[in-house]
Amino acid sequence: MSELKNKWEKHAIELLKGKTITNVFYTEEQGEYHLIPTIELDNKTLLYVQSDDEGNGAGTFHTNIEGVMSLMPQLYKED
Repeated sequence: MSELKNKWEKHAIELLKGKTITNVFYTEEQGEYHLIPTIELDNKTLLYVQSDDEGNGAGTFHTNIEGVMSLMPQLYKED
C-alpha cells in the first residue's frame, strides 16, 4: 500500500504544491441533488470533494480551522 500511496502523493505534490487558492464556491452538477464544495487554484485547477472515487455524489471538505469553519459541507440544491 505504501508504494501506491507514495505514487499518488508524488502526483499531488507535482500538480498542487505552491499553487494559490483564487476562489471557493459551490459547483452545480447536472443530475445531482447536491451542490459540491469547490476550490479553484491559480492555474484554473478545480478541487472538489466526491463521496467516493467513482464520483457518486458530493462530499464535504473538513479543515483543521477550529470554531470558524471546521468544514465546508455539501448542500442540497434547495438550501
